Amino acid sequence: MASALHLDHEPQETPPLAVFARPFALSIALVVSSSLARPALAQQEPTPAPERVQIMYHASAGCPTSAAFNKEVAARVRRPVEWVQDGGVTFIRVEVALSGGRASGNLEIAQAGNSPARREFEAETCAEVSSALALVVALALDPNARTEPLVAEPTPPPPPPTVPEARAVSPELPAATKRPPKARFYIGPAAGASGGYVPTGLVTLGAMLGVRSTRSDWFAPLLQLTPLWARTGTTGPESSSATFAWTLVRLDACPAHLKLSSLFALVPCVSGEAGRVSAQGRSGSVDVPDEAVRPWAALGPSLALRFNPKPWFGTLAGSALAPFTRDEFVFLEPRQPIHEVPAVVYGGLLGVGVEL
Repeated sequence: MASALHLDHEPQETPPLAVFARPFALSIALVVSSSLARPALAQQEPTPAPERVQIMYHASAGCPTSAAFNKEVAARVRRPVEWVQDGGVTFIRVEVALSGGRASGNLEIAQAGNSPARREFEAETCAEVSSALALVVALALDPNARTEPLVAEPTPPPPPPTVPEARAVSPELPAATKRPPKARFYIGPAAGASGGYVPTGLVTLGAMLGVRSTRSDWFAPLLQLTPLWARTGTTGPESSSATFAWTLVRLDACPAHLKLSSLFALVPCVSGEAGRVSAQGRSGSVDVPDEAVRPWAALGPSLALRFNPKPWFGTLAGSALAPFTRDEFVFLEPRQPIHEVPAVVYGGLLGVGVEL
């Protein structure tokens, strides 16, 4: 009888190392992945702070309101912007008006360190002008702003009378701030020194009263009235032979200013003077002192350096004026010339004050 051969096969037990090999490899992978992830997070750039923007909007009656204009600008801008009422890095001024059956609008965008940019637009209606200016503002704030026509939001149906109405309050843009004045009045004392008016230097005292435009471009008119008074031997040096007294009013008309910096500007002007001059011989120089009173008028150019740290200001001006009459002052019996007014008189004026 054939016999069968049987081989007993005993199952092998898994060594302890193999049991813990897979969990150990998973732990190593987690440690390595976390160590690689941290530098990646550290390299992320911080999110820049939103730009601070201030919008000042003014429109005629019947035109879109400031809230509607601000809402359209905000709907087009894609990047973060912080809308403020004061202290904005970017200042935007918008004016929309309706006149003669047509609408027009002006836009000025000023950013720190840059010259203001201006735009004008005309259309049949205020809504078209306002929408066009809102698109220009949005593109100025964000080159990737939405340019497609905005779809008006549908008006939700009114709730049933028995159910109280629930509304979600959404934040709105700040209302337009009060428009700054177009002109500023100012006042302050003044003092000057001139040559050619009398035989010696003439020192004048007075006050400045003026008004200036607040426009930021070169065309910013200024008008100043300066009453002045002087007397030799009182406000300045005395003359050896006669005493001269001047009472006059000076008018400076300045059509523009040349801005040198945020505080300094050169102001060219046309200046005129009108008043009277009196001269009287001194008792030690003539036997019978007599007094002569003559009118005075002169016209010519002047140039002022204006320092305006707001609301204070300071100005230093120089002028060269041509008198309308050139009087000669003499002693009679015997005839002795004292002073003859030259063809051009010159002088400087220093003033300080405050804007109202």
